[in-house]
Amino acid sequence: KGLRPGVLDDLGLEVALRRLIEEFALASGLQVDLHVHGVDSAHLSPQVELTVYRIAQEALTNVTKHARAKTVSVIINASTSDLSLIIEDNGRGFDAGATSLPDKATTHLGLHGMQERAALLNGDVQIESKPGQGTTVYAKIPLGAGAKA
Repeated sequence: KGLRPGVLDDLGLEVALRRLIEEFALASGLQVDLHVHGVDSAHLSPQVELTVYRIAQEALTNVTKHARAKTVSVIINASTSDLSLIIEDNGRGFDAGATSLPDKATTHLGLHGMQERAALLNGDVQIESKPGQGTTVYAKIPLGAGAKA
């Protein structure tokens, strides 16, 4: 229970993400915009909420640590079948193809952690990045099995 932010239970995913992003923007000094479409936390399971929150948190942490970005966009879109989360920065980027190499596993724990979290809910995380062109994290979590009845 201590690992789950109380705001998720009290106010739902959208408010929790808005607070996370506000705190991130204040701490980092970056310009961050959030776009939310179709998210009704009453229809999301606690596991889906926590997974999406933690993936967003890790992606934003990576922006702070590595990206040297000026702006970040966070887009959340929920449909009846899945929830997608897109976090895009205009930072320095990296060679995303190199992160799957075995000897790089320890240097990209955050990326692998996001992928593992999503996989636990039959979801997926994809990273698109090229040096000098920023980074985009795409997460998609199916809602069929994880949604409340």
